Amino acid sequence: MTPQEIALVQDSFKKVLPIKETAAELFYNKLFEIDPSLKKLFKGDMKEQGRKLMAMIATAVGGLNKLDEIVPAVQDLGRRHKGYGVSDKDYDTVAQALLWTLGQGLGDGFTPPVKEAWTKCYMLLADTMKAAGRSELKTDVKPVKRPAKSWRTKMLKKSPAHTKLFEQMLETMPINVMLCDIQDFRITYVNQTSVDTLKTIEHVLPVAANEILGQCIDIFHKAP
Repeated sequence: MTPQEIALVQDSFKKVLPIKETAAELFYNKLFEIDPSLKKLFKGDMKEQGRKLMAMIATAVGGLNKLDEIVPAVQDLGRRHKGYGVSDKDYDTVAQALLWTLGQGLGDGFTPPVKEAWTKCYMLLADTMKAAGRSELKTDVKPVKRPAKSWRTKMLKKSPAHTKLFEQMLETMPINVMLCDIQDFRITYVNQTSVDTLKTIEHVLPVAANEILGQCIDIFHKAP
């Protein structure tokens, strides 16, 4: 993308932010209209999902000037999407829904140059995700002998922008993601999808779903 195209994307997105909740609702409605089968990938409160989506887009758009910092996180997301069944054609469906939503939100401001800039932006990110999803995942990685909570500290030191985008992606994933300290097995991270899932079985848990963080993972075992 050229600096001018990046500026078009960033400036136009600022105009969408005041109506971000409506934009998110329009996007998901259009997405499911185009392909109803995609509904199965999303669980929990769709309004909350919409807020997370807009936050993630904002992070990605804001990082276009430093693509080298956000590409690793985009690749990680692509591998995970491949893992829970997202196909290449689904990216095309998302593109249709996204461009349509931008057109609705920007009105006359969604000029041909703006549309072209957004198309290039999306295809750049989508192609990166698809390529990462097609690559083989390493299966011979040895466990890291350090507390799981150190991943964030290490990432922050290496790239604050990368870390922020990675966290946004974890939060918006439609699958359960939890991390624990490998030394004492305390839960150090729980994404919102996990919390929503745990709420459905809260009656059999020893603590409330929103109190899982910091607990030992053995609470999920009948006889640890």
